Amino acid sequence: MIISAPSPVTRQPVLLLQAVVGFFILFKLAYFIFLPPIGDEAYYWLWGQRPELSYFDHPPLHAWLLGLVSHVFGWNMFSLRVLTLCSLGGTAWIFWLWAKRIAPENNHAWCWAALAIYLGSPLFFVIGSISFHDHLLIVLCLASGHFFLTFAEQWQSGKPGFGRLYLAALFLGLAVLTKYNGLFLAIGYLLFIVIHASFRPLLRRWQTYAAGAISIGLQAPVIYWNVVNRFASFRFQSTNRLQQSAIDLNPGDLYWVVFTGILALSIFLVIPLLRLYYRPDGNEFERLARFLSGLVLAISTAVIFSLVIFAGGINGYWNDLAYPLAVPLTASTFGTRVTFWLHIVFGALLSLIFFVDFAVVPISALLGLPSTTDYSNYDWPHVAAIVASAKAENPQSFLAATRYTTAAQLAFAIHDPDVTDISERPTEFSIWFDPAAHLGQSAIILAAPFIPIDYARTQFRTVTLLQNIEIERFGYQLGSYQLYRGDGYCGGTCR
Repeated sequence: MIISAPSPVTRQPVLLLQAVVGFFILFKLAYFIFLPPIGDEAYYWLWGQRPELSYFDHPPLHAWLLGLVSHVFGWNMFSLRVLTLCSLGGTAWIFWLWAKRIAPENNHAWCWAALAIYLGSPLFFVIGSISFHDHLLIVLCLASGHFFLTFAEQWQSGKPGFGRLYLAALFLGLAVLTKYNGLFLAIGYLLFIVIHASFRPLLRRWQTYAAGAISIGLQAPVIYWNVVNRFASFRFQSTNRLQQSAIDLNPGDLYWVVFTGILALSIFLVIPLLRLYYRPDGNEFERLARFLSGLVLAISTAVIFSLVIFAGGINGYWNDLAYPLAVPLTASTFGTRVTFWLHIVFGALLSLIFFVDFAVVPISALLGLPSTTDYSNYDWPHVAAIVASAKAENPQSFLAATRYTTAAQLAFAIHDPDVTDISERPTEFSIWFDPAAHLGQSAIILAAPFIPIDYARTQFRTVTLLQNIEIERFGYQLGSYQLYRGDGYCGGTCR
């Protein structure tokens, strides 16, 4: 067996690496406790309160788990984010299993170094600390990748062990049942088998297709839901998000996606990541992991760059599935300890900036810059109390907001899953809300300047401003919401 030589990172004291990981776990707990629900987090939480076979924006697995957690622990911040702790535990366990294969003589240092590098990436720390689908997607893809690679390792040694391939397919199916871009890993597996000559005989084995059937079969709820709902989710993901009908490449868009993607990943992780694919050494497991991770990285990046060409509003962090299989392997490719520590400090600073911006005071306010959106994560207990009071004075009215995230944050704050969104943008609220059942009713409507009352006004015979709700933080005037009462809901048919 060829064993990788310890890198400058893995030659550091294990206790020091454990201290780095401990720091990030404590920081993660600060997110857990003090960071109010971000709009999409609250939105996904509402999905869990309304069990469906699937949902408009994404497949259902994460929502199902949120619903299960809420039944066990109730409606609170712990329930909202406890799954992120489970995902971190699963990720750490997979890294430990890899450490025993890649660095059997130095496995403790390798594992702790890999986990420190992973948590030191702002991308993985942030999306692993908030309750987006990504934290679950990543750990499921890592689990699937682990079983696929251990199967491949056995196949190379003449011991097929198809049970591991079936487990890889199971976790792959669950990953796609969490978020559609889990398909990138499926494509990576296919290319792995086709390109790597020693694995092409798998294309003639019925077990390979049985494994594929497992992954595809797990998508039955999503397929059925889309058939019943006129392929709403598939259409949204494949066409409705595209803002241009023809290729109109703006180099600035690509530069921005690359720039933000590098910042999110960590600028000090780029060179170790590139060096990973120029390393000829390592044992069989490490070489196979490097090959698979490179394929997934290339596939995900190619798709994201293609979307930049065809659609606007693409963010660099959308490429998060490109790196999970690769990042732990960089424990062997950091050239110096200085680079490692720069990565850790850089990641901690960016993660701190994110925390301050969403939980303490908006950075734009500190810098004196105008913003109409940065206050959307603040003062929800105060806002919810005012809305609840207005609702008490108008008990027959329903509650609504002019943006889906605002509606979700309001719903989370007042523990009411029936708050709805009245806007032109199609969302899961469009599936839930029945216009005919609300004809003639009144509504208490929360609007913010970035999504004013204009569209919602067309849905009622009359709309009356009840009050402005000012949002203030540490003496900074951040912005305001407007609270309205709409009377005579007509669903856009008012005359």
